[in-house]
Amino acid sequence: MLDHLAAAKNFLTTPVIKDALLWLLGVSLTYVVSRSPMGRRAWYWVKGRISTLDTEAAATEWNEFKLYVEAVKLTDDSSVYALRDRGMPKPRLIPFESAADLQWMRDPDVVAAADAARPLVNKTHGFASGDAFKRGDRSDIDYISTTYAMVQAARATGHTPPIISANALVFCASTQRLLLMVRSEQVSTYPGALHFLGGNFEPRSGTESFDEADQESPLRRTALREIEEESGIKITPPKQGCVIVGEEHTTGFVQFTYAALYISEHEMNNRDSSLEGNVISVSFSELQDYVLSGRLPQAGNNQHNIKMTPSLALTLLAWLKIGAPDQHGRTPVKREAQALYRKIHLNIKARL
Repeated sequence: MLDHLAAAKNFLTTPVIKDALLWLLGVSLTYVVSRSPMGRRAWYWVKGRISTLDTEAAATEWNEFKLYVEAVKLTDDSSVYALRDRGMPKPRLIPFESAADLQWMRDPDVVAAADAARPLVNKTHGFASGDAFKRGDRSDIDYISTTYAMVQAARATGHTPPIISANALVFCASTQRLLLMVRSEQVSTYPGALHFLGGNFEPRSGTESFDEADQESPLRRTALREIEEESGIKITPPKQGCVIVGEEHTTGFVQFTYAALYISEHEMNNRDSSLEGNVISVSFSELQDYVLSGRLPQAGNNQHNIKMTPSLALTLLAWLKIGAPDQHGRTPVKREAQALYRKIHLNIKARL
């Protein structure tokens, strides 16, 4: 008997077993205190370390989502095309002087309208050429560098310029709250609507590649710049992450959306807003209530009438469907995210 007890003691005190037991004890204690704010943060940190995105499962969920969108004709205003996960090459942006599908830019009426436009800030923009961005099997995306004056001219002459933009779903896992923007009534597209944080890609010069060692790669740089401008939150650049590629047909935006970038509760509570809109935090339960009832108290005076941009609706549903991964491929709120998806996906069209 004593020999058995000694053998058991030796077994339980081996480094590997001892570490495993301590880990299980830590997880158990964390779960017990998960009802407190500090315990909840610790619990989601632990879950994040043990829950990672299953690429094959995510691909299956993505394909099911695409079939659902096609079957119910969710919207004609926006599309989602590709899910670039952590194992895929990141897109390089290749500048061109001209493109066959953008010949309308040389139309005399468009040129005259661009010359006459006087935007307060005439920032550079990039127009996507071709349809390479719609496929997940090619990393290079061609674009033409232009200005906001051309954007205004295109819209004034009946065109929908394919503006490249980079965005993000910004999420706090410990509180299960998303940061979204109620767009200003003064913006040119979807004024007053609920949207994600992000903005247009501003080309520099030459080919811009998604080098994992480059913290200033173009779409990543754009998304992080816009998040900081719109919310005051400075996020550490993710080396990899899930990017959902889509297009908003009504506005022409070609959108690369990080789904998602996780932030802390402190960052969420100390956010700012900007002239582009009011940044609000919305919990999963509040999002469910908004989709089902149309009421969003955080929107203030417009809380009963606020609409959602089609691109946000599709991107948000896709992110929830694949388990709400973060920028590191972890899925600490997968169960809650997919439960929310099942509750809202058939009703979200009413909010468009």
